[in-house]
Amino acid sequence: MHTLLCVLTLVHATPGQPSTRPAASAPAEPWRYLHVAYGRLEADGLKECSGLVASRRSPGVYWTLNDSGNPPELFAVDEFGHDLGVWTVAGTDNVDWEDLAVDDRGRLIIGEFGDNKCRRSDARLLIVREPDDPRPHGAALLPPAREPRAGAAADRVLRVEATLPFRYPDGPQNCEALFAWDGEYFVIEKLGAPQHKPSRPARLFRVPRGPAGDVPPALIEIESFDFEGSVTAADIAPDGRRLAVSTYGAVFVFQRSDAKGRFFAGKPYVTPMFCGQLESLTFHHDGGGDLLMASEQRQVFRLPRAWYERGAPYVPGARLSAAP
Repeated sequence: MHTLLCVLTLVHATPGQPSTRPAASAPAEPWRYLHVAYGRLEADGLKECSGLVASRRSPGVYWTLNDSGNPPELFAVDEFGHDLGVWTVAGTDNVDWEDLAVDDRGRLIIGEFGDNKCRRSDARLLIVREPDDPRPHGAALLPPAREPRAGAAADRVLRVEATLPFRYPDGPQNCEALFAWDGEYFVIEKLGAPQHKPSRPARLFRVPRGPAGDVPPALIEIESFDFEGSVTAADIAPDGRRLAVSTYGAVFVFQRSDAKGRFFAGKPYVTPMFCGQLESLTFHHDGGGDLLMASEQRQVFRLPRAWYERGAPYVPGARLSAAP
């Protein structure tokens, strides 16, 4: 396993509220310390990880994908990055896949909406049926031994069940963040570039379900938030009580007291992180609120809930994307 040191500086946006986790599980110095990579994505074909999501059908299985210009494939891994197999998505190309989500119907949602030059007129979501558990006997925990996997190669082809095209109300925008909640799909615009601070808050949109016709339906703006950096990924906890959003230098976790209420409610917990080009994250399958994250350099990191809930007050404008 390759190791990469990841610097974390914890920032807490809601002082005075104690963590519900035992204090012993939190670091003695939560402000700044070094963290070793939790795992590494092993699949040979996984060149630039740009999306990660925990399976709802097979706890312990995670799905990931490549960035633009790679074959249209989905990869199954465990939480440490061990290779569990690859599936081809037939009848489509990977123009610029950027994120991955899972819905409550057991389907995987591919965000085909990367647009660095803000020129695309074909941004869309691709919906495929999640495959069965790829692990032998569906075991929850397995050593990384190379046992024969179930299914022949012909079984590892996925068909697009539905496509949801969309457009932005004010012209093409770049996007790398997607999540699904309560039967709906949501995207967050990226804004800017790693070296440029966005000039306005990032907008959260709901993807419409209406017929596309000659012109794709317009996204529906829900709310906005200033992440002080380019948004690179998002995920929501299965119970809807936490929403995580990453930028190149930080992870934001919004605590939602009402699963039916606003997504950017209140002040988030914020953890600046400096571990390569962070472009994917998901909540851990155990339901405890920990986050798994992966960089384009294929390193896997785990951010425990006890760590991001024990920081200093979040101060807007604190230059979150600048390494200490």
